[in-house]
Amino acid sequence: MDLGWLNLEQLARIKVSTVARKEVEVRKTAAAVHVITAEDIRRSGVRSIPEALRLAPGVEVARIDSRR
Repeated sequence: MDLGWLNLEQLARIKVSTVARKEVEVRKTAAAVHVITAEDIRRSGVRSIPEALRLAPGVEVARIDSRR
């Protein structure tokens, strides 16, 4: 979805899913939001959720052991 044509008020009204799995408007979130789209995932070629999460700036994903 191309968001470049939206003004700031329209962008603030976009709904995102939070950690609590609730849909809220971006302007009502408690922190910065980075959206990883399906297109981002396809283009990057990631094959797991941890790899996809690494696409977000400031997100660190580490492996604890061979299973986690």
